[in-house]
Amino acid sequence: MSSTPDSPKSIVYRLDEALISDGNIPYPGIDIFVPLVSTYTPNLGVVSMQPPEQTAQLLIRAGLGQWFKKVRSRQSAETEIDLYAAIATDLGVSPNNSIVVDTSPIGIFAARRLGYYSIGLVVDKFKIRPGELIEAGAHCVAADHLAVSGYIDDVMGIKPITKESKIEAIEEGGALC
Repeated sequence: MSSTPDSPKSIVYRLDEALISDGNIPYPGIDIFVPLVSTYTPNLGVVSMQPPEQTAQLLIRAGLGQWFKKVRSRQSAETEIDLYAAIATDLGVSPNNSIVVDTSPIGIFAARRLGYYSIGLVVDKFKIRPGELIEAGAHCVAADHLAVSGYIDDVMGIKPITKESKIEAIEEGGALC
């Protein structure tokens, strides 16, 4: 089973095309989140339901294209598990040393089965509740990108995780870990 990676070798991010329109920043805070997590590892990958070329173009228009090393499409994989296995191969890493940030229970389940450390990102537009992501196997559920980056800091040991900090984060709508 997946445990907390001491130092993640990659971070894989699901980019849902439903949240991208006209090259606008797809999620609030992603423009800060992506450069921040790139300081932990240069191996950033994206999985998407769209063709890789289209996803890459959307990332470029949103000003995020330079941060991602690989883009993998669900169209090139039969299942979510195949998709996450393929992106790990593309990045040259083991899922056991990697983190996934995903908005869907199916994606969290697939990533967790492969051994990724999985963080669920709650997006109101999808009407997926935090409990659904936890039931699917998320190690942590975050309300926004700031909470995700804060939790990655915790995983990396950049700041200590305490009972008080977890309670504070939950009360402020941040990460539920």
